[in-house]
Amino acid sequence: FSTFGPSLHALRAARFGGATDELFQGVLCNVRFERGQRILAIKSCCELDNQAHVPIDVLMQHTSLEQEPSLSLRAGEQKPLPMWQTKVGSDGVRSQICIKPQGGAYGWGTLVPVTDALSLFMCPEQVAARSNAMWFACARCKLLPRAVETYLPTGNKADRRRAELRAFGLPAAEVLMQCWPCMQPPGWLYLTPGYVCFGSNAIQARQSMPFEEIASLQGGSSSLLVRASAAIEIVLRSGKRHTFGELQNRDETLQIMREAARQARQASSSGLERYRPLTVIFHPPVSLENQLLCSIKVRLMQSRSADWLPCLVYPDTASATTVGELHHVKEEASLATGASRHFHSLLGVLPLDIGLWLDGDRYETAKLHGHLRVQRSLTAQEDGDRELEAKILTLHPPQQHTSSRSVRVRVGLRAVEGGSLHVTLSSPHWLHNRSSVPVELCDAVPGVGTA
Repeated sequence: FSTFGPSLHALRAARFGGATDELFQGVLCNVRFERGQRILAIKSCCELDNQAHVPIDVLMQHTSLEQEPSLSLRAGEQKPLPMWQTKVGSDGVRSQICIKPQGGAYGWGTLVPVTDALSLFMCPEQVAARSNAMWFACARCKLLPRAVETYLPTGNKADRRRAELRAFGLPAAEVLMQCWPCMQPPGWLYLTPGYVCFGSNAIQARQSMPFEEIASLQGGSSSLLVRASAAIEIVLRSGKRHTFGELQNRDETLQIMREAARQARQASSSGLERYRPLTVIFHPPVSLENQLLCSIKVRLMQSRSADWLPCLVYPDTASATTVGELHHVKEEASLATGASRHFHSLLGVLPLDIGLWLDGDRYETAKLHGHLRVQRSLTAQEDGDRELEAKILTLHPPQQHTSSRSVRVRVGLRAVEGGSLHVTLSSPHWLHNRSSVPVELCDAVPGVGTA
């Protein structure tokens, strides 16, 4: 361990007479410097992060579901899986992991990949009278890149190139390491741990070449039209050649590419590719936060048909009519100023009716109430949280939609990476006093003049 930071290493199977070349398991090693000492931490390649705000139990499918949970996570806790449960590799962990909320009301749920951007854990309620009730948790599987050096500087230009790389549709673990402008043909070369890509808006071209399909990386050009001293030629195993010319610092670029190819082939041949470091993060599907200066009561309602899951996976085939009986879910809560609530019986990716009311025990009889419908959209690839268009909800007296007593509430929507929806209730207008003296706010109605 000559460098600091995380790196992936292989445990070899031991036999009588010494170790063999047989890969037994991959482990994640992290070297750090603390108080004058070099500290080595060794753990499994798979880690669980519970951001669901409720304690959960974890079990693997290859064990009996009647056994005790192999791992328990408190709200906000992060733990690695026991090493003996990660022998199946990162993809095996994703397909075998089961979770359930503590308390005994719900059974075990497995990971269901709905789309590339959304995976769900669905735990059925263990009560016969409510067989359709479910406890949901959104899961974000964060597959870390290989332990290779990143040459790419930070800044707005780097963020722009990362955005361009997402158009190639590479796996999520293929992060951008470096990029170079190319003049022949005009465009950009992109380097990831497993790919060399070329993209050009000028000639409308996009090419991705995995290292496993690349036979050689050569300096020079077989074409007389490209200056050989500033060109790189990529020869594929199929015999096809791609030439990129007029590169700045051609020799340094070629050296970086060859080093990335060497590390990619080494990881593939050693079997460590199966143990790419994986973090599974659990989120509540819907969260609600009250930023108003008063308490408010909330009612959330959602109707799901029997075919809601296939309609999410194949939205183009969804019909206007529902299949089977609708299942209605209703949640009510009273939120004090600054309070938050998390809901696991609802889904932010389906239409959600939000009802708010003041001065009353029930929505129908409250002095002020109002409702609207929201839904979180899904994108092909999600990279971080994103703010959605905020909505204005008017609370009015019953049957008086244009009353002068009506008040407006700003409903902010944020799509959290992994499929969750965060809803924020706040005032549409704020006053910030940044002057050096206190100020008074007076009623603008003539003749009132009260502060």
